[in-house]
Amino acid sequence: MGGMFDPVHDGHLQLAQQVKQLCDLDEILLVPCGLPVHRPRAHTPSAARVAMLELACRGKEWLHVDPRECLSNGPSYTYTSLTAIRAGQRASIFHLLLGLDAFLSLPTWYRWLDLFDLAHIVVVARPGYELTQATLDPVLQLELEKRRVRCIEDCKDSAAGKILVLNVSTPAISSTEIRDMLRNQRDISQFLNKDVATYIRTHKLYQQRGVKFEIN
Repeated sequence: MGGMFDPVHDGHLQLAQQVKQLCDLDEILLVPCGLPVHRPRAHTPSAARVAMLELACRGKEWLHVDPRECLSNGPSYTYTSLTAIRAGQRASIFHLLLGLDAFLSLPTWYRWLDLFDLAHIVVVARPGYELTQATLDPVLQLELEKRRVRCIEDCKDSAAGKILVLNVSTPAISSTEIRDMLRNQRDISQFLNKDVATYIRTHKLYQQRGVKFEIN
């Protein structure tokens, strides 16, 4: 499960837990993006985002942080990261979790068709996005028609290559909204892990522009 996680919030964690249960997964890897290709850079340094993720994963043996993209100086490509992760666990079956917004942009990704050789793709709804003929790139629509399955059991007869669309509900909150709430000094405790919230306060993250912070 990739993302900027800027910051990680309860919506991310609840989504991970629901997908783990619905797809009968042993573990979920959270892979924070280091140097994004298709979106603006993060508002906080990679080290801070990794630290917040590690705090959020405490006590959850099934949830882990993979910081490889944040440790790299090159652009973050899902294909490159997934290839490296899979090389270390060749016997495992991987499921790449994508929000619907990311899935709709898939044809713009680096070596996107090769992702189907590495994992099944699990797509989850995102507010404001629809999976329709009007929103789908024609090439992606062909892949969806060819690869889509109805349930996770249909993914178990192959190691990769299927597309499963899940209808799951998560808190209607985004990292963008949380950053805005923090800048306006509003209470965000209901949306964040308490250790993550403490980290943000301690390091004065997401303050008004021009306010500097340090990370030890």
